[in-house]
Amino acid sequence: MNKPRIFISTVTRELRSTRQRIANILVSKGYEPVWQDTFGTEPGDLRGMLRRKVKSCQGLIQIVGEGYGAEPAAPDPQFGRCSYTQFEFLYAHAQKKKTWLLVVGPECQRDCPPDQLDLPRDDHPNPAAYQAERRQLQRDYQQRPEFRAHLRHTAESDLALDLAVERMGDELDGLRKGFRRWQAVVLTLIALTLASIWWVKRESGRDISTVQEGVKEIIVGQKEILAGSKITTAGIRKQILLGSERKRDRDLAEADAAEPAEREKLREAALDAHTSRISRIDELAQSFTELEGRADTTNVFKEMARILEQEGVDMALAYIAEQKGGILDRVKKRKEAEQAQTRTELQPLLTAAGLKATSGQTVAAR
Repeated sequence: MNKPRIFISTVTRELRSTRQRIANILVSKGYEPVWQDTFGTEPGDLRGMLRRKVKSCQGLIQIVGEGYGAEPAAPDPQFGRCSYTQFEFLYAHAQKKKTWLLVVGPECQRDCPPDQLDLPRDDHPNPAAYQAERRQLQRDYQQRPEFRAHLRHTAESDLALDLAVERMGDELDGLRKGFRRWQAVVLTLIALTLASIWWVKRESGRDISTVQEGVKEIIVGQKEILAGSKITTAGIRKQILLGSERKRDRDLAEADAAEPAEREKLREAALDAHTSRISRIDELAQSFTELEGRADTTNVFKEMARILEQEGVDMALAYIAEQKGGILDRVKKRKEAEQAQTRTELQPLLTAAGLKATSGQTVAAR
C-alpha cells in the first residue's frame, strides 16, 4: 500500500457519478479511493466486510443525499437501525478515523430522481409507506449526535461540491504525513525482523547465549516501537462508562413511558443501577490492561480488549459471542485429555488393587 486510502461512502443508486468525480479528484492528489463497488460484495450481512475495508483506510468521505439505501436484516448492536451507508460513517467515526461529511443540495447531479429512491424491490403492499419510513430514517440519521456535532460542507451545486473537496487540501496533507509516519514504523519493524534473521544466521557459530541475548535486544526494540498500540486504562474506562450511560438512558426512557405512579420509582432505580455500575468501572478497566499485558494472555482476550477500547462494549461482546463456541470446545477437549492422562497415571494403582484382591487382601484392595 503506497498511497493513503480514502473510503468514499454514499448511496450508489443516488450519487454514483458524484462519487466517481470525487474519486478522480482524490486520485489526482495522490490518494487511493475505496468504496463498495471497488471490492464487490459478499452474500449476507456486509458489515463485517465494511469494517475491514474502513479499517484499512486512513479516512472516510461521506456524500450525504436524500437516499437511505440498503440496510442489514437486523439493527446494529452499537449504532441501532441504520443503512450500510450510514454504518460506514458511524463505524469510521467510532474508530476515530478522519471523516468528512459532504451534504449535497437539490441542484447537485443525481443518478436517480429522489422520488425513485428507497422503493421496495418486490410486491410490497404499501410502497409509499415503505419509502416514507426510509426517508424518515435518513432524516433521523442527520439528527444523530455524531452527525450534528460534525463539521459539514453543504454544497448547492456540483461546482461547490468539487471546491469543498479541493479545500480539504490541508487536512488531506496532514493525513498523508500521518500515513508516512505509519509506513516508517512498518518498514522499521520489517527491517528489524530481517536483521534479526540475518544476525542469528551469521552468529550461529558463536555461543548460543550470545545469540539469544542479541535476539532479545531486537525483540525489545520491536516491542518499544509497538508500545503505542497497546490499550490504555483510560480508553477502556471511557468505553465501559459509555456502555453504562447508554443503558441508563434506555432505562430512563422506559421509565418516562411508564404509568405516572411507577415513573419516579423506575427513574430512581435506573440512576441507582448506573451509580452502582460506575463504582466498579475503575477496577474493571484496570483488570483489562493488566491481563492484556500478561505473557500468558490469549489472543482472543487481547482482541476483545482492542475492540472494547476502539469500538465499544457492544462490539466487544459481539466478538466474544462469536468466539464462545471455540473457547468452550478447546477447554472441553483439554479437560478430556487431562482426564485420559489421569487414568493412565492411576492404572498401576488400580492394577495393584486387583492383585491385592486376588491374594485375599480385600480391605487393602478396596
